[in-house]
Amino acid sequence: MPKLSIEELHEKAETLITEARSKLDSIDDGMPKDKVNSITEEHDALMSQYDETRSRIDREQRLADEERRREADEEARRREVPMNGNPADANKPDADRRDDNPTEDERRNRSHLLVQKYRHGQKLSDQEEIECRRKWPEERAFWMYIQHGLNALPEEVRSRLIFTPEETRAITAFTGGGKVGTDADGGYLAPEEFQMEMIRDMLDYAGMLEAGVCRVIHTGHGRELTFTTADDTSNKGAPIAEATLAANTKLTWKETKMGANKYTTKVFPITNELLQDSVFDVESEVRMACAERMGRALEEHFVVGSGASGQIAGLITVLKALSGATKIRSLELDHSSYVNTALFDHLIDLEHNIDRAERRNVRFMCHDDFIKVARKVKDGDGNYLWQRGNTEMGIQPTLNHLPYFTNAYMQAGSKAATAATDPFPTAGMIPILAGNFQNYIIRFARGLSVRRLDELGALSDQTLFVGFGRYEGKVMNTKGFTYSKVKV
Repeated sequence: MPKLSIEELHEKAETLITEARSKLDSIDDGMPKDKVNSITEEHDALMSQYDETRSRIDREQRLADEERRREADEEARRREVPMNGNPADANKPDADRRDDNPTEDERRNRSHLLVQKYRHGQKLSDQEEIECRRKWPEERAFWMYIQHGLNALPEEVRSRLIFTPEETRAITAFTGGGKVGTDADGGYLAPEEFQMEMIRDMLDYAGMLEAGVCRVIHTGHGRELTFTTADDTSNKGAPIAEATLAANTKLTWKETKMGANKYTTKVFPITNELLQDSVFDVESEVRMACAERMGRALEEHFVVGSGASGQIAGLITVLKALSGATKIRSLELDHSSYVNTALFDHLIDLEHNIDRAERRNVRFMCHDDFIKVARKVKDGDGNYLWQRGNTEMGIQPTLNHLPYFTNAYMQAGSKAATAATDPFPTAGMIPILAGNFQNYIIRFARGLSVRRLDELGALSDQTLFVGFGRYEGKVMNTKGFTYSKVKV
């Protein structure tokens, strides 16, 4: 009898469990006892076979995992690199090609976790240690720079950081005129692991950066990007007679250019006593300060930024500025809708106000005060519009069965609320927006540059830090959005 594969064993186990369930379900109250006993014995026999099959699956899976681990270790030994991070076979065309072809986000996450394990002395495989040898000098040097300043870096490390771009990515200096240079006294471009942690910290302040909401791209430069899209929604095919010339209907092409606006965290101090305390994690404090300040600025400007004076053009700003044929269909929300089932109907209308082709990935962006009221509203059957979800299983809370996220800069009331159920008393305010946010692209250009300013805080025995970053946000397709404004 041929040996079954793991996949075939899984199929066998599923068949056995289905048959066992069928046997058990066939027993009813009026069945003779001997018949019941016979069926029960058949059920038990099937379950015994199922248990044996599951044991075989577990053994085969452990063996397969061990074989894969050994193959990976052998590959790591074959391609081992010296401390300078240059693979022995780097000149071969397929030297660094991986079969699983990870995405950029997967690569960043894996790299971040490996460096954290390496940093805290956890055991790594040979291949993981090889990868960390290439990345750890940058991580360690950045930490030393933040903790002790540039002078604390050994000369060989400092020289290597400045002149080995593979290891440092870059060192950026902000001179008096704000120009970008390569001065050795400039601020460090934070390493990838620092950037990853900071972006995670920013999620508390900028909901549009949450995974799966908007399209987020990372570029190694701030040069202008051009996105070309085609709008063909007004055209459709048509029947045609035999041997007849097909009509020529051109595609409407649109180019959207995306630059990079410069933002700063503003200067923030840390006392030298804290920097000298070995227990104090200065890198985390600097990262959290940068994340909170940048996160709040981006959260505001991704939504209501003016698009002028170096600001990002916010989503609502762009949508409200549309006119004529490009103007989107918005809805008006009566105050009475906040406290009864009319809100249920309004959310359905809001969802279907979006172009059908864009409705597959619709979610809501709301002010938190709107969610606070909406959570108390039920539909006609007594079911709450808001559902908790299960974050442990990756199921997010929903509003009328659609995912949502909150944004503090969705317009809150400028007048005092007249009641707990009336958080938006000002006409024209926009407390909720619906759309396919994959049509909004967020750009991170190069990453965050952090500069330590020793001299400026010397008189108060403090060390000052400041962060700079370049970001942009663009709406690629306005037909994928709609919003509700308050009617008074």
